Amino acid sequence: MTRRLITAVFISGILLSFVGCTSRDGGTYSPQSLGRVGRADKGVVVNVRLVNVDGTTQTGTILGGITGSALGYEIGQGNSDAIRILSTAGGAMVGGLVGGSTEKLITRTMAYEYIVEMDSGHLETIVQRDDDSIAHGQRVILLKGPDAKIIPDPGI
Repeated sequence: MTRRLITAVFISGILLSFVGCTSRDGGTYSPQSLGRVGRADKGVVVNVRLVNVDGTTQTGTILGGITGSALGYEIGQGNSDAIRILSTAGGAMVGGLVGGSTEKLITRTMAYEYIVEMDSGHLETIVQRDDDSIAHGQRVILLKGPDAKIIPDPGI
């Protein structure tokens, strides 16, 4: 039992560590973007504010629940079926809560919310992480598509 427990904890730790490795900065595209044509429109930033990005993909909850149920099952071994079922279910619940909380802590970040008045007159909003924020009043190009973002307009 101890060997299985250590193995399960080790594997769940490795899997949960990958949860926080999925973010992209403003200069990184997904492989699916290669060769795709996107639309780009010009405008002016009319509002900028710093926001919290706080959400999960539920991966941590799922992995934690699976790991917790396996550990609960191991803990319940040698007991009656009712005890084993309760320990498995309890392990899944506790593991899911721990996994979800861990993922939330790992993926929490800050970003900028931009409101852009497009040259056509309508407003667009976008939230993105930037190393260098784009200023209020700055001319930008809004790149639309699966990896949407705004970039400074070079004025060409």
